[in-house]
Amino acid sequence: MIAVRKYVLAGMTSLVLTAVPASVAGAVPHAAQLPATLRIASATQEVVNDYPWANQPQDGGNDPWSYPFRECTSFVAWRLHIRNHFEMDRFVGNANRWADWGRGRGFAVDEHPTPGSIAQTRNGTFGHVAWVTRVDPNGTVWVEDYNFQLTGQYLVHALGAGFVFIHVPDNTQRLGGPS
Repeated sequence: MIAVRKYVLAGMTSLVLTAVPASVAGAVPHAAQLPATLRIASATQEVVNDYPWANQPQDGGNDPWSYPFRECTSFVAWRLHIRNHFEMDRFVGNANRWADWGRGRGFAVDEHPTPGSIAQTRNGTFGHVAWVTRVDPNGTVWVEDYNFQLTGQYLVHALGAGFVFIHVPDNTQRLGGPS
């Protein structure tokens, strides 16, 4: 069974899909109870939490891009590396600075989401970034991220308003698809 839970955080509304075991049908688990391998269908590939630092303590070290473990910035840098075959610069800054970084690098930053783009908002103290997995025909934007609820957890959810999209190069088309 799939349950949908609505969250509002720093003015952003998102819908979160959660897998509910048949043994507890009717109960909706908190995001922290979700299995690390929650999967949903994507336009081009299965969505799965393959983040290599998922079992590390939140902020307990830094990834190769100098972002703390289990923060949104670390996850998106990883996702760009593994899916887009794009290497993020080392420590661009908090998520609220990523759109400015993208513009400075000559990347398109706009309100038109595409799979593989970075969703970014300045809302909240540090902002937030997520990786766009798909865009439905009705305009629903699906993302993967870490720490959306400030708990250091992985989520797959529909995106709310207040985001722009950074279009970094996506080398998967040239390379024959995602790895």
